[in-house]
Amino acid sequence: MDVADAAMIYININNSLVHEIKQNLQQLPGEPMKAEKFTIFRVPEHIRYKNKQLYEPRMVSIGPYYHGKDAFQAMEKHKWRYLRDYLSRNTRNSIENCINELRGLESRACRCYFQDVKLQSDEFLKMMLLDGCFIIEFLIKWYSQIPDAIFDVGWVLPIIRNDLLLLENQIPFFIIQKLFSLLMRTDDVPVGGQENMPLCFRRRPNSTDGRTPRTIPSASELQESGIIFMRKKSDNILDIKFQNGILEIPFISIEDTRRSRLLNLVSFEQCYSKLGLNLTSYACFMGALFKTTRDVTLLQEKGIIDNLLATNEELVSFYNWLTECSYLDYEAHYLKDLFIDVNRLCTLSFLTIIQISSCDVFCS
Repeated sequence: MDVADAAMIYININNSLVHEIKQNLQQLPGEPMKAEKFTIFRVPEHIRYKNKQLYEPRMVSIGPYYHGKDAFQAMEKHKWRYLRDYLSRNTRNSIENCINELRGLESRACRCYFQDVKLQSDEFLKMMLLDGCFIIEFLIKWYSQIPDAIFDVGWVLPIIRNDLLLLENQIPFFIIQKLFSLLMRTDDVPVGGQENMPLCFRRRPNSTDGRTPRTIPSASELQESGIIFMRKKSDNILDIKFQNGILEIPFISIEDTRRSRLLNLVSFEQCYSKLGLNLTSYACFMGALFKTTRDVTLLQEKGIIDNLLATNEELVSFYNWLTECSYLDYEAHYLKDLFIDVNRLCTLSFLTIIQISSCDVFCS
């Protein structure tokens, strides 16, 4: 091989590499120097490895992550049935119209997923149409108590409801909004991202009194410090209040479905912190209370918690593990003031005990 041949081979190899790199760059979604806004994530492996079943759907797949799996084929016929019901609600709404509208949102929808969508364009659009119409029809039938074959089997309904709330089992909210606006034949429904979903809660004013403690004593230790536990009448589990030595906590029943839901919502906050970390803060609060089974028993006796898991040990392990896997900015979370106030009272209680003990020793 002479020098000219070697040079030609080098040029061909170099051109091939350049072409490959250019192709890869052209296939990237979005625009240069513009950050992509993912809203539908995969649960990190270090979080999911202990309880994978709590993050994966059991009956119905929504979105591309579990699309086409054999375990969910039984529900696919119901999706087609729900599509027919959706179209029958407004005869002016056609499949052609739905597909044309969704095609205009296809690129944006694909960019919502943290993991690459490995579906062809038509398959992706069909999935969005079926899944979006299924969610709309399911909610309409459930809310309106319309008889349906799915609802006839009592155990199916809670499983489907839970599947629809899983972090990985989602389609972009603006797809559902678009399909719903086509159903209503109105432009009044705003089209936005998942960030428009009402998942945010009101923050409490930040305290400026020193550095915020990272935890609080356990339920048993708080009781020994003189703090009184009371069940608060509220439907919002985040509505926790501490005042005048009384800690009010809304009732919560913990079973597998509720546990899975909490895990997925906390995981969503961890991935998309713009919504705040209120549920993460709540999980850390509960994890601090439950150090031993004695703490669980105490709050059961107060009517604050109903543990439907196998054992109290399982509930303690669940909250402690959830706390370990979660990041929380302790200087800016909605229970910050509560952490400060509770720890301050416990410190005063401890100092009072020391003073009384010292008086007993030196005065006797």
